[in-house]
Amino acid sequence: MALKIRSFIFISFVIMLFSGVVDSIDTISPRILPIDPMENARSTIPILDWPSGAKDYFTLLPPSAQGDNVYRIAVIGDSIAWGVGLEQSDKYYYKVAETIRNQLNMPVEVTVFAHSGAVIKNPSPCLTPGLGCSSPTLMDQAKNINDDVDLILVSGGINDVGITNILDPSTPANTIDTSSKNIKAPMTELLTDLMDKTDAKIVVTGYYPIITAESKLGLDRGIALFLSMFSEKSIIGTALTATESAINLNPLGGAMEGVRGIMQKAADESFDTLTDNSKRASNSHTFYSISSDSLRSAVETADNKENRIVFVDPLFNDANSYRASDALLKDNIFDLRSLAHPTARGADVYADKIENIINSKGSDWLISSETAPNRMLAKLAQAGIGTPQLPLPTSDTLSAGGPGVSDIGKPLVEGQGPTIEYLPCV
Repeated sequence: MALKIRSFIFISFVIMLFSGVVDSIDTISPRILPIDPMENARSTIPILDWPSGAKDYFTLLPPSAQGDNVYRIAVIGDSIAWGVGLEQSDKYYYKVAETIRNQLNMPVEVTVFAHSGAVIKNPSPCLTPGLGCSSPTLMDQAKNINDDVDLILVSGGINDVGITNILDPSTPANTIDTSSKNIKAPMTELLTDLMDKTDAKIVVTGYYPIITAESKLGLDRGIALFLSMFSEKSIIGTALTATESAINLNPLGGAMEGVRGIMQKAADESFDTLTDNSKRASNSHTFYSISSDSLRSAVETADNKENRIVFVDPLFNDANSYRASDALLKDNIFDLRSLAHPTARGADVYADKIENIINSKGSDWLISSETAPNRMLAKLAQAGIGTPQLPLPTSDTLSAGGPGVSDIGKPLVEGQGPTIEYLPCV
């Protein structure tokens, strides 16, 4: 009983922080509040000069490099791709960029469009800005990618299934199963569009079982608080209570009472089941297994044996799950947006798995051989990889105004992809 009273006091304090009744204090991290998506960016490039829609944008320079060639990486996806709660240098896209820079000895430009809450397609209204918004979707983010990109990192699907659905023990198993299967079609569409728009190589990353039998949830309050604040049931219940009070001419009081009542009820109900996490573990494994199959199948379908898209499974084991013995997931309740997301070590694992795939493919796989021959030749030569054989010009191509001998070595004009502007969701 005493534990529930203390929990209620804590939740009430969080509510007051959200409502501005009390100010945040130094001993309590303000990261629980909505954060500017560019908080971790360290780019020296003025934000006004960033590509449209970018959440992070920077270039890593090698110690020594010749020529003006730049290797370009685009990152689209959700909070896993964005690396919520991590410093920029700890995020897996940064580490992958460092590896490619060192491997090719050329500048690597990274443009990140990923953000917390993003779905692949078909966004819903932004009801939980503190957790993230479903738009811009991955399909929308892809529209901002220029066609001269060399590598695209993609992470998507978990928000289409719903993180609160996975963690809520009342969610039926068939709901998780069906939702996880349903991400295949939109992901296939996204990857097919990227294949048509660019000549880039594409890496699609998978997920992990969030909660397993090794998760020690006993007295953990993080999941309960997370569900009480962000689950659809809590949001709808709060809205209904606030609406009823508004009719009685007490909107603020009703909203506060609604938040307190619904959050406390949800937290209590969740806490009562925390000692038995078998359902959450089952949902987590179902999501991990089925979503991996769906993403892998989408990759195979879209790639169509062109060897341009690969699927990367981070392969977290049960000991790496939330609050397990060797956890690679965050459990800080003062930063709920990053709860159950990869820690810096977890991001290292993601980066290692991506780098292993790249190494297995070879350095020449990184360089597109179809976008701009002159640019590709320079990159390959600069990286010391070798020079592919280009077809010699024929009388037909010369007479038709095609690229002749005199054109080789001239810089090509590269196209500018479509861009789209969005207002911040938080």
